[in-house]
Amino acid sequence: MSSSDQSGADEVGIIFNEQKIKVSGREVTVREFDFFTGLQVSSLAQPLIDDLADALRESNEGDIGMSVLERVFAEHFNILKTLIIKASDIENIKDLDNLNDADGQLLLKVFWTVNSHFFISRLQTRSLEKSNIERALR
Repeated sequence: MSSSDQSGADEVGIIFNEQKIKVSGREVTVREFDFFTGLQVSSLAQPLIDDLADALRESNEGDIGMSVLERVFAEHFNILKTLIIKASDIENIKDLDNLNDADGQLLLKVFWTVNSHFFISRLQTRSLEKSNIERALR
């Protein structure tokens, strides 16, 4: 592969972030939602995004850690399962139900790492819209 080909491959890797991990003895690819998948899952993910916004608002630092993320994800585990299926090459929700804790934790962390931009961009849009509404009402 030439250096320009490698550079192009690196750029594609940045645009469409994905990670391969071993889960339950098999290789699983977790991908960043592309634009249309993001549109498709955004209404499904809305209750989760709403609770992330609440957790962020309640945070003293304006940031939330993995323990808070896990709490929010646990409250919406059925939504989370569907989102993970959409983001990975896992085809059956039953496969998720049979994960041991270590594999489940790894999958959750990789899913968040790869797809955090999806959630953060919607939280930022929501915050901006709220600011604009507040300014308009003054």
